[in-house]
Amino acid sequence: MSATIRCMDCGHDYEVGEWPWCSHGIPQGMGPNFRGYRDEYSFPEPVDITSLAQKQRLMRQHGLIEREPPKKGDLSARIDRCMQIEKEKRKCQPAR
Repeated sequence: MSATIRCMDCGHDYEVGEWPWCSHGIPQGMGPNFRGYRDEYSFPEPVDITSLAQKQRLMRQHGLIEREPPKKGDLSARIDRCMQIEKEKRKCQPAR
């Protein structure tokens, strides 16, 4: 016996393991370890991420890059500045 949950927005009954946001269904992520989620902060509007390919495509469209999360003691501005310095160094190197 599986438990069902009623969506408060649309009234659809969905089971554990189904996508909990409208429109409901089984998420089809890339690979067995990918789990869908709702990203409310990376893009101008909240987005339901259902696959790694979708996430990468959206990041490219918005000019975002994925990087390792800062470690203890790191500051985001410091990381950004280091990345900018590296980019400038590559521009200044003569062509081979």
